[in-house]
Amino acid sequence: MIENSNSQTENSEDPPKNVWIFGYGSLIWKPDFEFEDCVVGHIQGFVRRFWQGSTWHRGNAKKPGRVATLVEDKQGQVWGVAYKVSKQNVERALGELYEREISLGGYQLLQMSFSCNEKPSHTFVVMVYIATPENPLYLGPATPEQLVTEIASAEGHAGHNAEYVIRLADFMREKVPDFEEEHLFELEKLLRKELGLCTKTNAPWRQLEHNFK
Repeated sequence: MIENSNSQTENSEDPPKNVWIFGYGSLIWKPDFEFEDCVVGHIQGFVRRFWQGSTWHRGNAKKPGRVATLVEDKQGQVWGVAYKVSKQNVERALGELYEREISLGGYQLLQMSFSCNEKPSHTFVVMVYIATPENPLYLGPATPEQLVTEIASAEGHAGHNAEYVIRLADFMREKVPDFEEEHLFELEKLLRKELGLCTKTNAPWRQLEHNFK
């Protein structure tokens, strides 16, 4: 199920209710809003691709960074974290995310079905921020080598673009070790090599961040 939620969240006069927000990028480690529960899981029918440009969080106008969006793929799965936001915090959370993801990020808000990792048969609706080709920051597909060239030289207000990629890979290795996300791990391997980081041990970002200060 996919449904556009922008109008519902911005102008709805209905009373707020509990919502689930799905993060598949930096929301995984930096939600920046109050939540009462979170679970690891996935959405079906998409793959994660670094096709969205970032001129604020992970880059600038001269050197845009590359951040993740969702691309339709019938056989695909995208893993991340779903956050449960209680009804008293929904308006504030969506307001903060509107600034972060839509105003500065170029994303739009949709609704999709989410499957919980601990109970695969348990599905529920989540709100998801996705960047489409129509937004002005969209950069589109590129070879892994070209992506690495752009990511290795980009930095924004949220930090170096490399952090974004490596922390996503860290999450997948720690929380979903049996799922092989080839695109992400190939990109991470090439990026570590480009930056002169060890490619054998896959040291997590917390052990590498001192190299970027």
